[in-house]
Amino acid sequence: MSSPRETFLRLVNGVCDGPYEELADLYAEQTHVTHPFHPLNPPPLRSRNELHEHFTAPPPVARTLIREPVDVTIHETADPEVIVAEFAY
Repeated sequence: MSSPRETFLRLVNGVCDGPYEELADLYAEQTHVTHPFHPLNPPPLRSRNELHEHFTAPPPVARTLIREPVDVTIHETADPEVIVAEFAY
């Protein structure tokens, strides 16, 4: 089992490099993922299945851009299962 830190790093790097088919498995079965800066304001993704569809859909233009996470800061919390992470692409 991966730590929250390891899971976050797999996710933030996987969004850039893939494998996209495995990214949804990094989330809980029930979730709430929003993209607050998306220009079309899509609805939240609320399940692992919705996330899998999101990650494996035909690549949008954004996925053809070369990007990498930078300025990654991970804050530990009193709960060993919870972290707060900051980063930029």
